[in-house]
Amino acid sequence: MKLLVPIFLLWFLAFDPSWAGHEQEKTCDRMRYEDKNQVDYGPLRMAVVRGEAADAQSVPVPQVCVGIFTDVDHKLIASTETDESGGFHFDGIPGGSYRLVASYDGFSVANAKVRVEPKVNQKKRLALHMRFAGIDSTSFFELK
Repeated sequence: MKLLVPIFLLWFLAFDPSWAGHEQEKTCDRMRYEDKNQVDYGPLRMAVVRGEAADAQSVPVPQVCVGIFTDVDHKLIASTETDESGGFHFDGIPGGSYRLVASYDGFSVANAKVRVEPKVNQKKRLALHMRFAGIDSTSFFELK
């Protein structure tokens, strides 16, 4: 019985760091810029950066990290994680040119040029097509 208490305590400390009042850092906050595109298309023009992530069978993909990077020096300015239905949304992104990057373990990275323009059709949304990582396969964004 004496051995069970230290083992439980070690497990608790290893898997639940919130016990000490420290909030776990979201992995999307540490996103890094990646670009594996063979062809760089775009920019995709929109007023608000929002959309849905789905796999090749149109099944929503939750917990995809989606980040907005500056176009020139690729600094992360905002990130989020897709919800249970694969949806993502960024508020308050000022007009300008950016790079949108999406990543999730097991899937290839998506990277697209985007241009935020307040006067563009507000109803347009991004479709993030997540593809399994492999040779000649890449995830991609499409404007719908």
